[in-house]
Amino acid sequence: MQVQSVMSSSPAYSAPEDALEVIAQQMEAHHTGIIPIGENNRLVGMITDRDIALRAVAKGKGPDTKARDIMTQEVLYCFEDHDVKDVLNNMKEQKVHRLIVLDNEKNKQLKGMISISDIAKANAQAGNDNEISAALDDCMQRDTRQAACCA
Repeated sequence: MQVQSVMSSSPAYSAPEDALEVIAQQMEAHHTGIIPIGENNRLVGMITDRDIALRAVAKGKGPDTKARDIMTQEVLYCFEDHDVKDVLNNMKEQKVHRLIVLDNEKNKQLKGMISISDIAKANAQAGNDNEISAALDDCMQRDTRQAACCA
């Protein structure tokens, strides 16, 4: 199964100068926990609901705080033609639940998002591929040395 058959397409995105309130509203409207941040037709970061909670709210920053001030600058991504099993292994290694999806290595244009829940839903609808189910279980297991595998 390839990423393009599982991912959510046409994701919302924001600019580095957008306020967290606007980004949180986008998350709510698009039912997502991650928003890519773009500038000059290039991805420069991403913000997750966790970033808002831990880097803004927990530190007393308000809704007018700019995305640039709390965004994760490292953009974690995969390509739409990647195999879902490989993406799950990558998610486990990176300890994330979601990745940005780009079209290909040459263009690197934003195409969508993929999450563990997207993969689980598609796997269930396709008849539960045992390898994907095992990779999902493995990714969701708690590591005794860390707080959580895919936090």
